[in-house]
Amino acid sequence: MSLLDSRCTDHKPDTLSTRLCSELHITVDKIVLIKRMSFRSEKRGRSVMIHWIVGVASVCMLVLDDDGDGVADEDCAKPYPIDGVWTAWERWGPCACAGGGGSRTRRRMCDNPAPQYDGKNCAGSDVETDTTCSPSAGCRLNGNWALWGSWTSCSVTCGSGTQSRTRTCTDPAPANGGSTCSGNSTASQACNTQNCPKDGNWNSWSIWSPCTKSCGSGVRARNRDCNNPVPSNGGKGCAGDPSDFQTCNPTACPTVAPGTYVQTCPTGWFSCQSGAMTCIAMIMKCDCQDDCDDGSDESVTWASCLANTTSCNHAPGKNIIRKAFLL
Repeated sequence: MSLLDSRCTDHKPDTLSTRLCSELHITVDKIVLIKRMSFRSEKRGRSVMIHWIVGVASVCMLVLDDDGDGVADEDCAKPYPIDGVWTAWERWGPCACAGGGGSRTRRRMCDNPAPQYDGKNCAGSDVETDTTCSPSAGCRLNGNWALWGSWTSCSVTCGSGTQSRTRTCTDPAPANGGSTCSGNSTASQACNTQNCPKDGNWNSWSIWSPCTKSCGSGVRARNRDCNNPVPSNGGKGCAGDPSDFQTCNPTACPTVAPGTYVQTCPTGWFSCQSGAMTCIAMIMKCDCQDDCDDGSDESVTWASCLANTTSCNHAPGKNIIRKAFLL
């Protein structure tokens, strides 16, 4: 017993054994219970003393030194790593106002057991939060804007219009004296800023052209332009024709008695109405000067002169210059 008393002084050992280190079989469930280990080496022959404190029982073993270095094999003296294990969750704390609602927390400890000898820490958080609780008194809640709604349709399809969108102070709505949302509940912006298509429109008709014939039904024409306004930005052109035609001088041409010679004027010359033998240049008709002996070169019906040239004012006493060429 002196050996036990001198070598195991912490507690009186329950058992004493002398074995090789390689013969020791330490199970995992036993290692987990280890709270503290002290390793003491004392040379006495080929043996050393290892003292474990296991639970509340003291176990003292006299272990032979396998390799003779005066120290028991290190694997015998070194315990296995102990991983940490969570305790049960504590009770929930009181529910307090937070973020517009209620919030409470509870904790747990990583000491059942705590990690030792390079063992792993407990996985997860030591704090848990519950935001579904309801405080005993209503919480002051400030308002916050909900998301913007969709834009409305543009007020016009072209030419720069406006569109708007709205939002509400409901995420959450203010409660129990909380402040309302700051800023505007509506917003607007320009839309469809492109130029509008502009359709074309006809301008006024031009004056009628001279009749193609002095008698016997000719044709005259007038024109108009699609420029009031000109079509632009993809607008439509003017509907209808740019030219208009109508018959003119429908009076039958005079006839001559059988056997009477009627001169045919060359191309580019004008035939006077009664002067069958008289031709004048085309540029001489409708010039306010009677070049034909019967004045037909200034006639509205025969020469297709405009109405305002039939009353040309000649100076008193002025002689009419005859430019007729008798052929």
